[in-house]
Amino acid sequence: MRRTRAMVAGVVVGATVAVAGCSPHVAAPESREASDVVVSVAEDEYEGYFDAEASPVSDDEAVGAMWGSFGTGRGIGPVGWSHGSAAPGTYVVTVECAGPDEIEVRFDQTDHRQDATTRLTCPGSVSFDATTTETGFMIELDSAGAPGAYRISVAPRIAS
Repeated sequence: MRRTRAMVAGVVVGATVAVAGCSPHVAAPESREASDVVVSVAEDEYEGYFDAEASPVSDDEAVGAMWGSFGTGRGIGPVGWSHGSAAPGTYVVTVECAGPDEIEVRFDQTDHRQDATTRLTCPGSVSFDATTTETGFMIELDSAGAPGAYRISVAPRIAS
């Protein structure tokens, strides 16, 4: 006969009750007020790091810009941005970072996934041309789990 933990536990509890001659007592869980519960939230030292440099190009030229932090604690992860209506063409992508030793930068069509376009040592910045043949693009930054800040700007390449 195969015994499960529940069966064995039931036999042990039943035997204990029979020997003691009383019914088992189950303690009610303690009730806690909401003010008694303490939740620890780590501060993000990189929150707002690039706020002062919000718009890197003039409004006439900008396709867009995005900035923020990679998160804190278990919430650290890759960040991404997609622009589904950007016209096919060549863009100047500028990425800045602070915090991690290095980040991976990916730029690609919206429906593809490629290896890192470039790696960036932080703190630092890199600019590169990226050409799309379809409408839309995506950018992903990966700090490999390290806290930090980033800023991305994308502008169309203007022929000189």
